[in-house]
Amino acid sequence: MSTRTNAADLELNPNQRYAVLTGDVVGSSKLDAASRRDLPDALKKASAAARSVFKNAVPLAVDIFRGDSWQLVVARAELGLRVALFLRAHLRGYSPGIALDTRVAIGLGPITFLPKTRVSEGDGPAFRESGNMLEAMPKSRRLTLSLAAGETPPGVGAVVGLIDTLMVRWTEKQALAVVGALQGQTQVEIGKSWTPPVKQQVIARHLQQASWEAIEKEGLTYVEDTLKEL
Repeated sequence: MSTRTNAADLELNPNQRYAVLTGDVVGSSKLDAASRRDLPDALKKASAAARSVFKNAVPLAVDIFRGDSWQLVVARAELGLRVALFLRAHLRGYSPGIALDTRVAIGLGPITFLPKTRVSEGDGPAFRESGNMLEAMPKSRRLTLSLAAGETPPGVGAVVGLIDTLMVRWTEKQALAVVGALQGQTQVEIGKSWTPPVKQQVIARHLQQASWEAIEKEGLTYVEDTLKEL
């Protein structure tokens, strides 16, 4: 394992657990040429929005390779799942008529080094766990989370699987409503941000149909609290 460091590497805490998100866009080979050409921009916009919402938790921009594959690092490991949900919701909500989605494998663990210019050139247990989990992910799944060292709590794996099942069913508007909710916006604020604006009741209906309250309060909260205790 290389332990190189240079001025272009991000300063890392060797005792800290990070989250590495590795993903690829679902069904990208079936997209028309124009839609496939727009994939990098869609991923970059989702990444930029995540960096704005989660501030220092996402230190570097998404790294895109092979056209439809990508990697992102989350400095606060317990937020890895929340960031993954945000990215998927952003792709779904801001890609009208295409129904874009991405598989995401979240690997939690140390990072040995992380170049500021290319996230995909980073190394460490979190990177290897994330990459291996994406390769092993069943076709029926689009979201998974695993610890690089130690056994992943069974409850965490079950909750992530249930959240994934619910997310696959989201419509574009449900996903767009969730993007607003993940930013901490009220239902009124979310409705006013849409073009054209919609009433609070409309946003409430979309969030209810997306099972957002259960996902956030029963799912995300449980996973994040559990990971903090490890």
